[in-house]
Amino acid sequence: SSPNPVYNVGGPPYSARDLAEVIQKLIPDASIEFGTMEPPFGRGGLPWLVSMEKAKKDFGFECMPIEEAVKIHINDARLEAGLEPMKF
Repeated sequence: SSPNPVYNVGGPPYSARDLAEVIQKLIPDASIEFGTMEPPFGRGGLPWLVSMEKAKKDFGFECMPIEEAVKIHINDARLEAGLEPMKF
């Protein structure tokens, strides 16, 4: 066993459409467009087969719900652009 274990964690898979639906729910007037995406992110995608079970067992890691993660990302981007954070 390594003194510094590596944890490759992953949560539930979400599509670009899933993400767009969350954004649209949080920002109803958001304009969201899809361009073409080449593999590995387009049709078929990558089968990222990682598990968070070891991290959960070792130190209680839990994936954040996608809506919470998107809220944080939106406000981080707004702050970086010099805008006030949104209140959700």
